[in-house]
Amino acid sequence: TILDNLHNLVISILTSQVTKLLDSDPGYDIRSKLGGTAVMFGMMIKNCINTPQAFLNAWMPLRMQYPLRTQLTNALKSLKNDSVVFNIILCPIHVISLVKRRGDELQ
Repeated sequence: TILDNLHNLVISILTSQVTKLLDSDPGYDIRSKLGGTAVMFGMMIKNCINTPQAFLNAWMPLRMQYPLRTQLTNALKSLKNDSVVFNIILCPIHVISLVKRRGDELQ
């Protein structure tokens, strides 16, 4: 799953122009086309190595007092509408709160 996550990150950043570039020159180093995402890749790899959620394919919640988490979750619920599937508050490696539309799953 670690490689899947990195692959999905690359795919979400790359454009069709980069795909055409790689088709014409398979040896081209695309790092310059990824903008400032090198730090994000590094952080993602480091976190995948050092945290259990990467191996368990799980979300790691941030420890906080229950009333504060409830307040944040209620704020997300107040933003729900038919066009929004998920509302989520994240910090670098933790999930703070997630609200999803009924019947939808986050994979």
